[in-house]
Amino acid sequence: MGNPLLTVFEGHEDAVNGVAVSPDGRAVVSGSSDRTVRLWDAHTGEELHRLYGHGAEVTSVAFHPRGRLIVSASSDRALFVWDARTGEKVHWLRGHLEAPVCVALSPDGRLIVSGERPGWRVMLWCVWTGV
Repeated sequence: MGNPLLTVFEGHEDAVNGVAVSPDGRAVVSGSSDRTVRLWDAHTGEELHRLYGHGAEVTSVAFHPRGRLIVSASSDRALFVWDARTGEKVHWLRGHLEAPVCVALSPDGRLIVSGERPGWRVMLWCVWTGV
């Protein structure tokens, strides 16, 4: 039986804390303790975008259900919404009192949900307005 490994994504300079695959399977996003979010070509492993802006480790990442946006959470208590095509920051969501450690999007793509630790809070945001 052959090795089922398809691609290796290399480049982060510290621990990888979160990963997600785009809905169409063409891209992978990763978030790391090196404070970066990276977007990769799922087939070749080529780095497509390196996203900077978080002031601390990136704890979680998620793709929008249509693949147009990426959401990242960080120990700096911020969530960023990124344009997956350009790598540009779309929104900066602030309001967590502690580090958000997980992030997800609703199936219809309208809502972001994030949870913090040790604050025990879950927060709900609008994708398009950032509120």
